[in-house]
Amino acid sequence: MPPLRQSADRPRAALTFYWPFQRRQVRVPGTVEPASAEQSAADLLARSPSARAEVLLGR
Repeated sequence: MPPLRQSADRPRAALTFYWPFQRRQVRVPGTVEPASAEQSAADLLARSPSARAEVLLGR
């Protein structure tokens, strides 16, 4: 099932951040929603040139 379809069926997600040196992790749950085309473009343009290249190359 494509990710956007999954988000529409179940609009909840969680991010997990891990700090290996402290042996700690944090899980942040929440509701997700698609960003507008304008928001997506602004986010891409706010990134560094190397980060934009990685996104555009699909890494």
